Amino acid sequence: MEAINVQNPTDSPPYNERNLAMLKALAHPIRLQMVEMVKARGGEVCVCEFEAAFPMAQSTISHHLKKLRDAGVLTADRKGIWIHHSLEANAIQDLESFLSTLRSH
Repeated sequence: MEAINVQNPTDSPPYNERNLAMLKALAHPIRLQMVEMVKARGGEVCVCEFEAAFPMAQSTISHHLKKLRDAGVLTADRKGIWIHHSLEANAIQDLESFLSTLRSH
């Protein structure tokens, strides 16, 4: 078993910045629901659909979506005047792989 750098755990694989950012982003219940919504709707959701689904200000929805994009969980693609969000390729698989290393220790 590889030792963890307790001074800076992000220096110790598999505790890299991306894995930790994804876990932090997904720890918020609204953001987790947003990811579940993308998955349930075939992998792509228009920002207008998030606005209809979540009873909160548009600025709050944008804040949560930005956190998910910055963490590498979602990507955004402009289609006309709307922005569509989809799962980042391999994000969930990478997170599953990371979590499986915790199980094996």
